[in-house]
Amino acid sequence: MDTTGAEQGSTTAGVSGVKLVELIESQAMVFHAPSRAEYDIELSRIENAEDVLRWADHMAQKTWVTKDHLSQFVLLCSRHLNINLDPRP
Repeated sequence: MDTTGAEQGSTTAGVSGVKLVELIESQAMVFHAPSRAEYDIELSRIENAEDVLRWADHMAQKTWVTKDHLSQFVLLCSRHLNINLDPRP
């Protein structure tokens, strides 16, 4: 996926203003890391909470993925899928 000029139509979740994962035009989640190519996951592959957990587990196995990457990914997925992560009733 070409993410050139991706700022238009993108949604990010930042930790201290650092963009590690972004939602590009409701089509893909893109992971960013220093000195490495972007890693895209098509949103058609993330349709429910089970998919979010499966992808989070898969990405956690990558040596370059940080806890902040995973936090941003889960937050963006929950917003995209309209899943409430707040445990309070």
